[in-house]
Amino acid sequence: MKTLLQILILNLTCFGAVAQNGFDQYTVAGSAPLICKETALMVDNIGVKWIGYTSNSSGANVGLLKHDGISYSFYNSASTVPFNSYSITAISQDGLGNIWIGSELGLTQFNGISFTTYNTTNGLPSNFIKCLEIV
Repeated sequence: MKTLLQILILNLTCFGAVAQNGFDQYTVAGSAPLICKETALMVDNIGVKWIGYTSNSSGANVGLLKHDGISYSFYNSASTVPFNSYSITAISQDGLGNIWIGSELGLTQFNGISFTTYNTTNGLPSNFIKCLEIV
């Protein structure tokens, strides 16, 4: 069942609004279609789905989508809780419930309220985080 759920989530697109062949497509009301692709996926310990996106060369649609089963939140540089990212590559969760996001700009921690980004200035050997494993 978990694999089927992950396959269904991976098939979410950034645009659309109709159900076809058992798949639902979602859009932000009143917005133009987003040109992006899913690049990271995680279901956290309470069932919230987190999807990282990268976009066309302009970077306009890059961000982090959170779906709790009822509502959606999209975080990017223009959101209420700003999240500066570019090409999200990995998402993981630690034992305290913090969400960790890897991107080409470094490693970002989301504590449920705000984002904190760590990069070479904070001692990382590189800003490009390709994968995450929280132990």
